[in-house]
Amino acid sequence: MSLLVGTTRIRDSPLYPPGYSGDVSTDSSRRHIQTQPSPSAEAVASILENLIAEAGLQMQARSGGASVCGYARTGTAVPPLKYSEGRWAALREVQRRAATGDLAAAVEHTRAAWAQDLARRRESSGSDWIAYRSGGVEALQDINARLPLSD
Repeated sequence: MSLLVGTTRIRDSPLYPPGYSGDVSTDSSRRHIQTQPSPSAEAVASILENLIAEAGLQMQARSGGASVCGYARTGTAVPPLKYSEGRWAALREVQRRAATGDLAAAVEHTRAAWAQDLARRRESSGSDWIAYRSGGVEALQDINARLPLSD
């Protein structure tokens, strides 16, 4: 972040996509926020693809390259791996939904469904299911933090 006379420019923050900058005017009479235009659809798609790739790499690292299904067949509980798989699955669901419509609506619809299922699973499911849905819900919160989905 760089401080300019009377203005703070938000830049190069992991919470903001590339190309985004916002100005906070700090004159003595009032404070207001002026923002640059939202990132392009291509930039948003790129950020979503990067989040999916990060989740996939995390899942691969936690599995040691083994199949997630292989763990399930042996009956071994692997909550950290299922958490990563849930992040990946939720982000892919958003990507599929957003391909035919509004990204903000896709995120909200997916987040609501995953949060509802997480609440249900906390009452009756094992640690793998809870970790899976928790990973998805947190991934959807990350999208809200990294992308300007609404004005």
